[in-house]
Amino acid sequence: MVCESLESRLCICKKPYGKSVEYNLPDKARVVDSFKALSDKIGNNRVVWRYDPIIVSQQFPVEYHVDAFTNMCHLLKGYTNKCIFSYVDVYDKIRKRTKGIVDRECDTQTMLKIAEEFAKIAKLNNIALETCSEQIELGQFGIGHSACINKYTIETIIGNAIDVKKVKGQREFCQCIDSIDIGAYDCCLHGCVYCYATSSEKAVLANKNRHDINSPLLIGRPCITDNITERVSKTLKNSQIILF
Repeated sequence: MVCESLESRLCICKKPYGKSVEYNLPDKARVVDSFKALSDKIGNNRVVWRYDPIIVSQQFPVEYHVDAFTNMCHLLKGYTNKCIFSYVDVYDKIRKRTKGIVDRECDTQTMLKIAEEFAKIAKLNNIALETCSEQIELGQFGIGHSACINKYTIETIIGNAIDVKKVKGQREFCQCIDSIDIGAYDCCLHGCVYCYATSSEKAVLANKNRHDINSPLLIGRPCITDNITERVSKTLKNSQIILF
């Protein structure tokens, strides 16, 4: 689970993939409870539900996802007003560990079928649907392109327009605005086989052993060879007030 300053992104599903895919995640019932508690605390417009990545295989057919999505919508209705989903990408770094689990990436017909079913279910539960880093157009189902760091969402929450451009160097279809990533690769112990932020379990364990709760760094401590620079920050707000 990754919490950000304005949005909380949680990949959760009532019917989890299982320990062969997400072998060290906490029980999903606990995650749902945390989601609801956070929504109650900061507001359902600040907590965004992620349903991803969608793996379609013999073990996880389309019907599996339709059923799981329906269950989750019922559980989270009123606690969020948006769900962002995406289809699995088989990057080279995860190809070996996903063998036998992720047969292939979703074809267009499968993507359309899932999107159509999800749109019907989401509408019944007053949840808007958007995609993350997907080329496919799903506007015919009322589904738009979105982003993790979403300009419109941020402007709506703070009540002000902001002057910011799309981030550089991300994937081709990523819509995120420029931001500062305070995380790091190879530091999550959840062990999800589809995760592109983890190169190997060995690397994760090595970084875990370097973690120091008293250090200002996520991994390790500052050393004499580090080049530390001060980042100058300025407000991105402009004078335009968001009325609606």
